[in-house]
Amino acid sequence: YRRYFNKNGVKNRIFLYMNYPFHITGMKNKSFVIGYRNDYKNKFYDNPALISFIDQLENIIPLLKTIIDYVEDVYFITSETIESSVIPIIIMEKYKNSNHFFLSQDLYEFQYTMFRYTNILKYGGDKKILSCSNIMRHIVDKDNLSPLFIPTIISLYGDKHRSIPKIRGMGIKKITKLLVDGIKSGRINNTFPNINTASLLVKENQRQTILNNYLCVDIRYQYKMLSEGEKECILNQLINRYDNKALEELNNKYFLEYPLILSDLMDI
Repeated sequence: YRRYFNKNGVKNRIFLYMNYPFHITGMKNKSFVIGYRNDYKNKFYDNPALISFIDQLENIIPLLKTIIDYVEDVYFITSETIESSVIPIIIMEKYKNSNHFFLSQDLYEFQYTMFRYTNILKYGGDKKILSCSNIMRHIVDKDNLSPLFIPTIISLYGDKHRSIPKIRGMGIKKITKLLVDGIKSGRINNTFPNINTASLLVKENQRQTILNNYLCVDIRYQYKMLSEGEKECILNQLINRYDNKALEELNNKYFLEYPLILSDLMDI
């Protein structure tokens, strides 16, 4: 992607982000869903079969961060308590006048099409461009639903990577039918869906679960929940320390046999 943008004379910045360290226990969203991201943690970090793999990752990530620090306008951002998928909205606030592109297959992150992000979805060698105009066709095979319904859909469908519970019997097709029927009957507003929309689709004894789920997945609410200090912790990582000479030295030291193609990373 850097090669493509450089070739076309487009100045670009690249942001990589993740929740790290892996053994995080104090994520903010645990106040809504107690087991938030526990399944992911148990699957990888607490899995005896993967101890060696995790140990290798723990050794690789600091080196990876060092390498990325030396590449101009490429940033590796980590967060301990903030859901990593909220990081792009913090970046967006800093670079409001830029065009934003996203590489993700995560339904949670498809919400960013609401904020002028264009998502590049890769299927093997194929690519699909998703934006606000076609994202709902991709998710639910409907064009007449607003992308603002994405948090509602996730609240009902669940998110196994984040340990957000699914409402029993709720698949994508059923959720879509409930939304379409609700809009036709006037019970649901298609223009301004909100936290109450999902609660209209379930039984009363399920509404608190839906409420908690929604608070964990709605990116707009997640952003409002951040303190100025938490935003600064992310923004303070956006520092250019690039050094082409140091990058070449690292390449010769660690990647002598399979060197990085530095010409694609540097503006040379």
